[in-house]
Amino acid sequence: IEYYTLPYIQLNRRWQTSFICQHNQIINDIKSNYLYLGLIIHNDIINKSRLELRSIEYFQSIYSIYLGQGWSYRCSPYNNSDWIVVDGYNNRFLKISNSGIIDKTIFYPTKPFNIVDWGQDKIAIRTSEHLYIHDCQ
Repeated sequence: IEYYTLPYIQLNRRWQTSFICQHNQIINDIKSNYLYLGLIIHNDIINKSRLELRSIEYFQSIYSIYLGQGWSYRCSPYNNSDWIVVDGYNNRFLKISNSGIIDKTIFYPTKPFNIVDWGQDKIAIRTSEHLYIHDCQ
């Protein structure tokens, strides 16, 4: 007897990366909430990254914001309409409003590698040695 337990996944739409990136760019991170897809796009030649927010339904660009030098940026939706970006090079977080403006920069004592929204005003942060859970206002 054989059992197949793989989930059923159906492809709905497909976009070539050239639709989003130029030939010297790569998608370095991808996260979503119920409305938007957040993409961290890195340019290998000039070593700079940006956050691009696109609608899930039609994949139209909502905004694109320059983040800085380096490739170690990671993003997460935050409190339904905002986004938070981890900058591992500079040990900081960037809170980005739903209009694509950096509202707040928060410096962190250790190098953060990843972040995820943990529901009601909580975030989880992964560093090289620990996983931290923080309450946020």
